[in-house]
Order: sequence, then C-alpha cells, then structure tokens
Amino acid sequence: ETRLGEGEPGEIERAVLSEAGIEPSDFSLPGEFDSKGTRRAILLRTDLEASFADGDPRFAFALPSGSYATVLLREFTKRGPLDL
Repeated sequence: ETRLGEGEPGEIERAVLSEAGIEPSDFSLPGEFDSKGTRRAILLRTDLEASFADGDPRFAFALPSGSYATVLLREFTKRGPLDL
C-alpha cells in the first residue's frame, strides 16, 4: 500500500493526487512485486575536501545511501546533468 506523507507534505500529495483523479491504490502492483520507497532528505550536510591535482579538481566526500554525487558536483559546475 502506498503511504503518503504526514503533515503539510501529505496534504500537498493528497491534493495533487485528487486533482489528477488518482488514488493511492492505483500504485498497487500485482502479484509478488513490491515497490516500497523511502523519503530522502531534501537538504543534507557532508564533509567535503576539494583540491587540485595536475590542474584538475579533486573532491572527496561521503553521502548517505540514496544520495547522488552528481547532484553535489553539479553545484560546483553549475551545469545540467547532460552537460557533464
């Protein structure tokens, strides 16, 4: 069963689904399939080390599971993912 958020995020989710005529049960999968997801932090902090080696930037950092390094590095390049 699809679980919607609580508080204000849940209210927004319910309003969007209602406006689109979608019920949470519409996301149910047949048979043995499972589609449990998690909610990820919209903002997180990480220790970041930046340096240059042979004129190229080098970055060292750790991110929690479900976070993407390309999102963090795009903040330094300020380019879209297709331009990297």
